[in-house]
Amino acid sequence: MSHLLTVELAKQAIDLVRPAISAVLGSGLTGGRPNLHLVILNPGTDRILHEESFGEEKRSWEYPFDEYARAKALLCQRTGIVGRTVQRDAPWLYEELDTRYVGGVIENGLVIAASGVQDHFDEMISWWILSAIQGLCRDAIALTADAPDFFGR
Repeated sequence: MSHLLTVELAKQAIDLVRPAISAVLGSGLTGGRPNLHLVILNPGTDRILHEESFGEEKRSWEYPFDEYARAKALLCQRTGIVGRTVQRDAPWLYEELDTRYVGGVIENGLVIAASGVQDHFDEMISWWILSAIQGLCRDAIALTADAPDFFGR
């Protein structure tokens, strides 16, 4: 497990973009769809570091967005490729039970997936979270006084 990417940092990243997520959910952009489930995997593994739901109570959801988000995350983790890229450019990587829904992203082993709105907005929100995590981790490195310099000293 990363010593920088903790559950607390993941929650902080979500909190940074929460206003933007709230602005999208239930809006005209999403056709009024108010629900979203977000999954962050522990880097390099298929274990969930953090997951969170937005919108209405899960029991009122029309579809199991939490299951979809987990499946999207696992597809990205297994292939090492963004879900949309698997669908568009490498469909031969699909295994029998893989989800065909897109909305999961991966970069440098960090996987984020969202489900609940249109796939392009699921993907957009996933990238927002990934970018926030990257920024917070980079900031943590910059603020670490005893970290090795660029030459490893």
